[in-house]
Amino acid sequence: MTREILFRGKSISTGEWIEGDGIHYPKSINYLGTCWIDGMEDRANDWIQVDPATVGQYTGLCDKNGVKIFEGDILRDGLGDDGVVTYFESIASFKYQVGNEVWNLNEGDPNRSTQLQYTEIIGNIHDNPELMEVSE
Repeated sequence: MTREILFRGKSISTGEWIEGDGIHYPKSINYLGTCWIDGMEDRANDWIQVDPATVGQYTGLCDKNGVKIFEGDILRDGLGDDGVVTYFESIASFKYQVGNEVWNLNEGDPNRSTQLQYTEIIGNIHDNPELMEVSE
């Protein structure tokens, strides 16, 4: 099985989202707390400094509109419920939670394809934190 390894993060200098296939956290004392993504297409082989708090990995999946789903994206399901895509390192799995339901975004979940055909990205936790505020 081959899957596309891709990361996304917000550029420190421009604030724009950068996608790339390489990620580097330098160990030099001058760069502690920084993160660099190897840009793609017109930025191939350009290491762009991004905010490490915004870095998320591509899940390998797309929403109902064909948009790539990254860790940190906020998804809305077919019933209008919202959830955040999270990576669980202990089980090497992407999931998102809608209410009390937790959906596995990896191949092992038999409901994945049905769920994703009604699901769309409505934002992400970095640009749209207000979307995750709970109304009482």
